Amino acid sequence: MKKLFFLLLLLICGLAQAQTQPPAEAEKLFNEGLDLKSKQQYAEAVQKFTEAITIFPWSFDYWHQRGFVRIDMGQYHEAIADFSYMLCFSPKHLRARLERAYALKQIGNRREALEEYRIAVQDHPTDYQANYEYGYSLIDFEEYTKAAEYMKKAAELNPESGDPLYELAYAYLKSQQYQKALDNFINAQAKLGERTPPKYYLHIADCQVKLGKKAEACANYTKAEQLRVEGAAAARATNCK
Repeated sequence: MKKLFFLLLLLICGLAQAQTQPPAEAEKLFNEGLDLKSKQQYAEAVQKFTEAITIFPWSFDYWHQRGFVRIDMGQYHEAIADFSYMLCFSPKHLRARLERAYALKQIGNRREALEEYRIAVQDHPTDYQANYEYGYSLIDFEEYTKAAEYMKKAAELNPESGDPLYELAYAYLKSQQYQKALDNFINAQAKLGERTPPKYYLHIADCQVKLGKKAEACANYTKAEQLRVEGAAAARATNCK
């Protein structure tokens, strides 16, 4: 059934005639869908977007909003189909690529999602989100050196954010570049503030113990243990005798 659906999707891509101006009726339905979406009436919003698509299937906005709402509803396979349609017509559509990748991750297709993020970065090398998501996915596959490259780029593209710095630090930690890891964890914490993950204290302690800063490491292991970070108690017992 799925194969048939995607064959039909490809057929639509090949046969559809590009149009530019959606009919007023389709726009009315689309706007009603947006209003329902804002009220978190997702099923009703999907219905309105579907009706708009039936009238005018050439609007990326219609497909994009339906796919986005379907992600919110946990209908990941259906969302993937919507974003696949968009990418069929516009292979470099960034939001469709990123959201398709996200939906793929949710259904366990991590390798396929990684490839989607790679394509996103290839097509949009200066986009922060594309670099961040690709780097994050590379960390999932333990490709830490390559992940650091893209997290560093993401940090340069969005210097106010601590998130890429934190992931960059983690990539350095896993690749045993302890001073770089420590410096970036500290810089990340300064930007993240209250959003700093509790594991921060475990990670910087791991760096500090490797750099011979035992007293500082033990203080941070204790902090991590107080925050009930998994592995903190064992690490403190091992390194703070």
